[in-house]
Amino acid sequence: MQPLKSLIRSALRVNARGLVVGAPTSSAVIAADVVVLVVTSFNDMATHANALDDARSRETTRGALDTFRQQLGLTLNDYAAWDDAAINIYGRPNMFWVISNYGEMSKDSDLFDITMVIDRSGDAVLSYKDGVPVSMPVASYFDPSLQTLIERAQNPAPGEAPEASGFVRTKAGIAAIGVALVRMKDGSIDVPPADYKYLIFARHLTGAKITNLSETYVVQGMALADTDAAAANFVAISNADGEVLGKLVWTSRRPGDASYSQIWPRVLAAMSIV
Repeated sequence: MQPLKSLIRSALRVNARGLVVGAPTSSAVIAADVVVLVVTSFNDMATHANALDDARSRETTRGALDTFRQQLGLTLNDYAAWDDAAINIYGRPNMFWVISNYGEMSKDSDLFDITMVIDRSGDAVLSYKDGVPVSMPVASYFDPSLQTLIERAQNPAPGEAPEASGFVRTKAGIAAIGVALVRMKDGSIDVPPADYKYLIFARHLTGAKITNLSETYVVQGMALADTDAAAANFVAISNADGEVLGKLVWTSRRPGDASYSQIWPRVLAAMSIV
């Protein structure tokens, strides 16, 4: 926005001595005071509107991230608290069933792109990415916060489900991730804790998924940025250990400036009449 003094002086045709050309000085002073008051009010309103819109976008973006993680958690619960899963994983494992219903389901899925089944010690029984079997050691493919989530799922608080979710850095980027004990739908399990198996789902924040979030939540220009990237508007993405993994940034719409630019020509027209 152009500085107010230069706009007002231009509109009122103030000469080098501070006098308004072609108009009585007293009238010019009164007109200038009124214009300054009006334009300053519009400017303040524009600034406030911009700040409110940025705050709305910030809360919306934070909510979009939470929903992205929660959707993964709900999907994980459906697959982990499942009678068929408990029957086919415990006792004599049916690996054909496990691969068909867990591993291969990660292919072209919008819900998760990594599937793992691990034992109590963290060793992988099965690990798939995008429908293909891969080697993904928990200790090296994921950042250390995954171990924090595993421990939460292994030691849930009284009354809570044996599940945990959050964000994690992987070799492929930043992902929402969840860990859950494989069990019957009613929560029961008839094997000793040493034989427990845990299901892990991960869902990466890919460019396509971020674009979908941007369109769904109407936040313009949403993108994933590094932790040290300069950004006026962002929401940090942190893992379960509190480490910042990156940030979601967006482009400010600045609706106040847009409104100001529409109003200002009308103010100039009114000033020319005065």
